[in-house]
Amino acid sequence: MAVRERDLPDGLIANAFARIVREGTGLFGGRVAQAVERTRSIRRPHSILVWTLVRFADGSEESVVVKVPRHRIGSSDADLEKQRRRLRSEYETAVTLQALLHDVGGVATVDPVGYFEDIPALVTRAVPGESLREQIMRRARWRPARSKLDALEESCVSAGAWLRRFQDATARSGEEFALEPFVAYVQLRVDRLVALRAGGMNRRLGDRVHSYLLSESEAVTPEERRVSALHADFSLSNILWNSGRIVVVDIPDLRNGSVLHDASRLYHQIGLLRHHPAYLATTVRRLQTSFLRGYGGENASFATLFRMYLMRHTVCHWLGRLRSPAQSLRERLYNRWVCRGHRIEVERLLKGGAV
Repeated sequence: MAVRERDLPDGLIANAFARIVREGTGLFGGRVAQAVERTRSIRRPHSILVWTLVRFADGSEESVVVKVPRHRIGSSDADLEKQRRRLRSEYETAVTLQALLHDVGGVATVDPVGYFEDIPALVTRAVPGESLREQIMRRARWRPARSKLDALEESCVSAGAWLRRFQDATARSGEEFALEPFVAYVQLRVDRLVALRAGGMNRRLGDRVHSYLLSESEAVTPEERRVSALHADFSLSNILWNSGRIVVVDIPDLRNGSVLHDASRLYHQIGLLRHHPAYLATTVRRLQTSFLRGYGGENASFATLFRMYLMRHTVCHWLGRLRSPAQSLRERLYNRWVCRGHRIEVERLLKGGAV
């Protein structure tokens, strides 16, 4: 069944605004909401984020973010229900984290305001500041001034410290990360790369990656196999920095996994900047090192499982570049360049070199 016109994004947003005004007293601690004003929006693949100014009868104002599913005419009701479950999980996770982390210093997440199941729409308090990605794009290009690079390093240190405190607060004592599913996950994606017959991943290289993962699994220490809650998308876009304060957003649920998953994920994402000519390799290395310093593990990149995770992230990104159709000649050339770089990185990991 097709989604009805009123269920498309503009209708969902209008419904959410009406509910904020109608239920504002319960949502905002007794204050009466009189009007809402849409200030800006961001379209994501599966959702739309709307920054909204709420004006109250007492003259005060508050900025919130309204999140609704992104749908097009012809979308199915099943897809809408999937997005409803995702928003519900994100709201429940935010409530849980607020309770879990309220007395843990330096670990800030989004503050949930409410969730409207029937619309569906999630409302959270807006977080001031810019993302770490925006900071890097603005300050780290070409030959950045020392003051700009120092500020970026401070942000990366704070991001590392946030992750360490988050993991300490959610540690799963007595549990060990299972390596067999990890190896199988990477191998499946290597096989898909080989099947594409493009980008430089041939069967011989794929077999070498598989042998590497099996042999390295034997060297993973119990310390590396510690388990905690995962962000699962601990990325530059989801880390906000404002006046010395880090707030991490977009945590859809509280899954458990290796403590090295999120750490290696951000380290790898910073490393992807090397594929862009505007960022010097020395700048990228400084940002990676600063993040690990804040995380309390400057030697983490030498850990066996950390390097296995770098192999996983590299293979996954490599596959993603090949599976996403390029829209222009420039993008095709860029994808070719990135895939060439990923092959070099895989070879370095296989030989025990730095990435």
